[in-house]
Amino acid sequence: MTPDPLTTLLTHADDASPPPPAQIASLATAIRSTSARRSRTRRTIAVCFASALCAALIFVSHQRSDRHSTVVPTIDVAQLRVEVARLNSEAEFQESMARAMEKAITAARHREVVDSLIASDPLAKLQEQREVTAAILVHQATKLSLQPQTREAAREDLTRAATLFSDTTAGQQAQAALRQGV
Repeated sequence: MTPDPLTTLLTHADDASPPPPAQIASLATAIRSTSARRSRTRRTIAVCFASALCAALIFVSHQRSDRHSTVVPTIDVAQLRVEVARLNSEAEFQESMARAMEKAITAARHREVVDSLIASDPLAKLQEQREVTAAILVHQATKLSLQPQTREAAREDLTRAATLFSDTTAGQQAQAALRQGV
C-alpha cells in the first residue's frame, strides 16, 4: 500500500506547525488582555519617543555649545549681592507663607474636630456659644476704645466679658485689657 502524497503532506504540516492557542475562558478576559497589551505598547512607544526627543535635544544643544566660543561674562559683585539679597527675601517670604498656610490648615483641621465634638455634645455647644458671645463683646469694646468719647462704653463691655465669661479665651483677653487700663 502506497501512502497518499496529500496525507503525507498534511501529516508533516501538522507536525511542523505550532500548537493551537489555548482557549480563552471568556470574551471579557480576551478584551482585557488585548487592552492591557495595547496599553503596554502605547506606554513603551511614548517612553521611547520621549527618550529619543531628549537625546536629540541634548545632541543639538551640545553641538550648538561647541560652535560658539565661550565668553566669560563680566561679573558685577554688587549686582550679584543685590540679586542674592532679593532671592533671600523672596525665599523668606515663601517660607513665611508656607508656615502661615500650615498654621491655617492645622487650625482648619482643629476646627473640624471641635465642630464634630460640638455637634455631639450639648455642653460643648453651650461653651461654643459662650466663646462667640465673649468674642463679640471684646470685638465691640475694641472698636469703641478707638474713639475717646466711647471709651467708657468700651470699658463696660470689657468688664461684662471679663466677669460673665472669665473661663473663655475672649474673657481672658478682656481681663488682660482691663489690667492694661483700656
